[in-house]
Amino acid sequence: MAFLLCHLKCEDYTNWRAFFDAHNELRQSAGSKGAHIFQTAADPNEVWLTLTFEDQASAQGMMEREDVRQAIKDSGVIGDVEVHPIEDAGRNPA
Repeated sequence: MAFLLCHLKCEDYTNWRAFFDAHNELRQSAGSKGAHIFQTAADPNEVWLTLTFEDQASAQGMMEREDVRQAIKDSGVIGDVEVHPIEDAGRNPA
């Protein structure tokens, strides 16, 4: 599995989240297998998320799609989204 770790700031989390949820099919068509979303404790409009893919080529391909880039702009994101390709390095029990 491969992942994208994304960090963004949005105008309004509730509106951003509704837009994000409404575009599941767009992400799936780009190869996304799902997302895990986090908000910072101090500012709910600051969001971190991981998107899961079969491989890094699919992950990178999604971020190169114009329809995905346009959806990000339309979602209420302020500024650029930081995107970091990451791999699963394992888990610890505690």
